[in-house]
Amino acid sequence: MLILFLITQFLFIFYLNRLRLKGNSKLSINKIALFSSLLTYIITVASTSYLNLKYQSELDAFDLNKDGLFSGNEINEEQQKAMRKVISDTGRNFAPFTGILISMIYYIILLLTLSLINKMSKNYSINN
Repeated sequence: MLILFLITQFLFIFYLNRLRLKGNSKLSINKIALFSSLLTYIITVASTSYLNLKYQSELDAFDLNKDGLFSGNEINEEQQKAMRKVISDTGRNFAPFTGILISMIYYIILLLTLSLINKMSKNYSINN
């Protein structure tokens, strides 16, 4: 999933930057980088929310009498594994906060990269 996301991001950025360099779009480098980093943040938060829902539904499947508690025959090794998935991953809980940091770093790197590409393409078009 991560590889698919990275490929999609690369193609999206490449396409928007190409449109911008050809003059067919009024998108600035800043807007491209900002939109891409926002997309990164949204996908990060959405994927962790999906995992939270998935793990919770797997755990809820063991609650046979639907009382919200596990007792007697509801507790087994599979239920304990599902419970560990739900309660032991703090990374999913902090994903909205770490997602902001990752998106900001991604934005800066992308902005610098697109600026460099822009300078190189202007130098290339001047020389040719």
